[in-house]
Amino acid sequence: MSNNSLCCDYCEVTHFEMPIIEKPKRFCLNVKIYDLSPINTDGRAVDNICLECLKEQIDNYGI
Repeated sequence: MSNNSLCCDYCEVTHFEMPIIEKPKRFCLNVKIYDLSPINTDGRAVDNICLECLKEQIDNYGI
């Protein structure tokens, strides 16, 4: 994050353009639990992620 605004750790879109949430550590679908690992290197427990990037990561599981 290069400025003081909240932005996605994956695509750098800001909260002014799209909602930003804390990335869940895992999600469940059809009784299977999928882990979503963070990419940040600054010591935070979770990433900030926009809804489009989160949808793309979940879609990558082939569901």
